[in-house]
Amino acid sequence: MTVVLITGGANGIGAAVARRFAADDAHVVVAEVEEQAGTTLAEEIGGLFVRTDVSSEADNEAAVRAALSTYGGLDVVHLNAGTGGAGGLDDLDVDRYRRTPAVNVDGTVFGLRAAYPALRDTGGGAIVVTSSLAGISPAAFDPPCIRRRNTRSSASCVRSRPDGKKQGSRSTPSARASSRRA
Repeated sequence: MTVVLITGGANGIGAAVARRFAADDAHVVVAEVEEQAGTTLAEEIGGLFVRTDVSSEADNEAAVRAALSTYGGLDVVHLNAGTGGAGGLDDLDVDRYRRTPAVNVDGTVFGLRAAYPALRDTGGGAIVVTSSLAGISPAAFDPPCIRRRNTRSSASCVRSRPDGKKQGSRSTPSARASSRRA
């Protein structure tokens, strides 16, 4: 049976992905910072909730360990957690401003670091990263001081081989198009 770990798995895209995999009889680990929402969804789909702040490397590692110890493996990791909306210069919320790259950048790196060895050691699998169009063009709710012109973003699905060598990656068409425009 397929084992899937989803960060930011209790709401929006993450919850939809969790429900879809559960409907296909996968074991689903809902890795989420919002405890009530994560617990509720995990109970609804018969999955496992692991409280995970993706900006913490230790929390990412704990979520992967929970998948391995509970279900005996890991096949798919969907790094979906993300945040934004720190305000503008006049109403900047400094804590949210600092939290945005911690979740969106560090959370992705820490998720990759935690998941890749488990996938490699169990024969391979898939890592899917949800990215935002805000990486291509500024979002109105982001502070001007963190908006950058010509910033590129890509979401890739990285496939691993048991020997640890990179087998390949696929970028989304929009990511390839933005790379050509920059």
